[in-house]
Amino acid sequence: MLAGLGVVAFSLTFPATAWGLESFGPWSLVALRSVLAALVAGGVL
Repeated sequence: MLAGLGVVAFSLTFPATAWGLESFGPWSLVALRSVLAALVAGGVL
């Protein structure tokens, strides 16, 4: 179950990056992705 969720989440990263670069600058996008990853990791822990 978790492996399937990981595959689905990873498959959405490229479209999300392409969409995000249209709205944000590259450094803003990197900062936003790292904050979101930290929030998800904190929730899992």
